[in-house]
Amino acid sequence: MDGCHLKGRFGGQLLSANAKDGNDNIFPVAMAVVEQENKDSWTWFLEQFADDIGRPEELNLVFISDRQKGLLPAMETLFPTVEHRYCVKHIYNNFKVNHKGMELKSVLWRCAGTTSVREFERGMEHLKSLDEEAWKYLADIEPAQWTRSHFSPRALTDCLANNLSESFNSMILKARDKPILSMLEWIRVRLMSRLYVKKIGIEKYGGRLCPSIQGKLEKLKLECKSFCAMPSGRFMYEVANERERHVVDLVGRTCSCRTWDLTGIPCKHGVAAIFVNREMPEDYTHPCYYKDAYVETYKTPIPPMPGQSEWVSSGQPKPVAPVIYKPPGRPPMKRKRDADEPRNPYKVSRANKPVRCERCQQEGHNARGCKANVTGETPWERRKRLQKEQFAAGSQPPATQPPARQPPATQPPATQPPARQPPATQPPARQPPATQPPATQPPAQTPWSQNPSQWYSSDFRYTVRGAPWFASSQPAPHTPAETWDSRPPATRSPAARSPATRSTATRSPATRGAALRGRGNAARTQKCRTRGGKANSGGRGRGRGNK
Repeated sequence: MDGCHLKGRFGGQLLSANAKDGNDNIFPVAMAVVEQENKDSWTWFLEQFADDIGRPEELNLVFISDRQKGLLPAMETLFPTVEHRYCVKHIYNNFKVNHKGMELKSVLWRCAGTTSVREFERGMEHLKSLDEEAWKYLADIEPAQWTRSHFSPRALTDCLANNLSESFNSMILKARDKPILSMLEWIRVRLMSRLYVKKIGIEKYGGRLCPSIQGKLEKLKLECKSFCAMPSGRFMYEVANERERHVVDLVGRTCSCRTWDLTGIPCKHGVAAIFVNREMPEDYTHPCYYKDAYVETYKTPIPPMPGQSEWVSSGQPKPVAPVIYKPPGRPPMKRKRDADEPRNPYKVSRANKPVRCERCQQEGHNARGCKANVTGETPWERRKRLQKEQFAAGSQPPATQPPARQPPATQPPATQPPARQPPATQPPARQPPATQPPATQPPAQTPWSQNPSQWYSSDFRYTVRGAPWFASSQPAPHTPAETWDSRPPATRSPAARSPATRSTATRSPATRGAALRGRGNAARTQKCRTRGGKANSGGRGRGRGNK
């Protein structure tokens, strides 16, 4: 049970009661519009609920809520013997106000989620050692209202949070800003179509259990592989693995871990014992999860209704419009989120977690702004160190000094190294200084692409892939050869192409444009022919020419 605020001009709140069907889906039961959430409103709502549905004690119903101040006294007055659980998410929201920290949060949820009483007691002792005030806060709440270890098995549910009501409030968000009658009609039509879709969907389903429950059993069948079930009787087994040991009773359909007792679905220990007994886990599942029970739930649809103009008068006095109270500003449409609650639970934003460097594994910066590398030095220091190591290994001069030049040709030939013949991918070998002994050979030189100290040397800009650039040994600039179209028409005849006349007919290509401009339209045919199209003396088209 829960309530949500209406966004219309009249305000108010919508109280709702939602249940869970055999497929773990939402099944709305009742809803009402009240002025505000208080003891009188909840008392009236629960009285109408009991008159229409029945007494909760007789139906073994279990209520879960967010501990609203008006709901607690109403429940104690009307249904004092009914099990009433509290949403652990709301408990934690109040808990973290004075007791912050991820360790305290982890201990709280571990105590709430465990199904063993001994594990719950150990968790509370651990919480007491961490923060005694936090332990007192949780100790004041009855364990049967917030931890699975003390839940009653009569309701066949182990829910810890009030997610059903929160999902229903989110589903009707589009209608919460409408007038009251329009909002209720929108919700009725939405639920009418939803119930019909559920009914048609389960009729097409061919399984024995509901799809969601069957999926849970398939996962349990994989998890039970690590357990070994040892029989103690015909239907009694001791199931254990390297970490835990439990007792399973197939006749009573119980397990010492209490998961089977709370949900009615065999746990992984029970599935292991069922397989050893050569039976199927589907046979030990509670009948409320069968397909027949699901069909029975959605058998009765919500009947359609005519328009408001066709409604029959009830004879009761017409309701008076409530007082309009409009606060300043635009009314909010979304609920207020906590500071540590993500905006999108399905997408973790980088703003919610610190940036971690992949080099030094420290928080607060990334690899691009890392000031200390894995070796404990900055990128600039590491670059200088590598340059010094390469210089020491290759006996090369530093980058700030130009390398020694070739000594004159008067040096004795015994100390003359081989002539410079630069390879395709390596720069030519350099001549050692004049002071070097003649018997000593020059050390192997590091390739240009691997020696950063030579990148900015005086001779690097004259070398490209081992070939000198802008040197005196380069050939003369290339002169374009004469083409067929660049020749005058008189030289295109077979006689003009003879060796005797070829030298006299050749002229510079630079004069071709002037010759064409001097001939006028007569040169356009030859000009179009150079573009690969059909020539036409009467037009100036490109490509195919004018037809």
